[in-house]
Amino acid sequence: SVISIITLEAIIVIIFSYFLVKGVVTRINNIIKLQNDISNNNFSNIESIKIKNDKNELSILEKNTIEMGKRIEKYIKSLKRDAKKLQFQAEHDPLTLLYNRRTLKSLGDQLIQDIEFGSLCAIMIDIDHFKDINDTYGHTIGDKTIKQISSLLIKHTRKKDFVFRYGGEEFLIILRETTLKDAKIIAENLRTIIEKTPLKIEESKDICITVSCGISTYSKNHKTIFDIIEDADKNLYKAKEKGRNTVCC
Repeated sequence: SVISIITLEAIIVIIFSYFLVKGVVTRINNIIKLQNDISNNNFSNIESIKIKNDKNELSILEKNTIEMGKRIEKYIKSLKRDAKKLQFQAEHDPLTLLYNRRTLKSLGDQLIQDIEFGSLCAIMIDIDHFKDINDTYGHTIGDKTIKQISSLLIKHTRKKDFVFRYGGEEFLIILRETTLKDAKIIAENLRTIIEKTPLKIEESKDICITVSCGISTYSKNHKTIFDIIEDADKNLYKAKEKGRNTVCC
């Protein structure tokens, strides 16, 4: 009987020790896995670990690991937001939020590579007598003029096209999968819309804004996007010479 009791007690101790050690090992493995996930920027398993209320070293380690993971996750999210914000600022004009010239080359190279999928046209747009607007009404109204035209260009172009602020009062539109004939219709439509949308400078005073447009289309002679833009720019000057508020292609 004594031997049986001792044996039974030994078995119970062994079973208890097994589950105790197994629980500790499982918790340690979970902590190691969580640390590996954190090092790989995987924070999806942080909430899955349940911390026990006891205050032994293992519970403290679990708590500290989870808190560390949450702080790192928060910091990485902040870095990603800042990086995204900086990238947007680098690619866009601060006044109009249109693409800037810095973005043109990277986008232009891709557009030239994809040219086999359709035609490509460029429209150069310049605000007529913009210097007179600045001199007469001030730079605040000048900026307001640029912002209004930017909004109209975005509103009345397609999602697949790209609109840039190319210079001070110059804008560039890259039309994808568009023939020269269609590009001229688009440019004329934009010119008319801008002319018929007066700029309010005071409560009871509006001014009429007009633009000149030059158009070019892709040809085999064009090696880069800037070759197409150069031809559009030449046609823009022809539009200026014809008296402004017109489209040349």
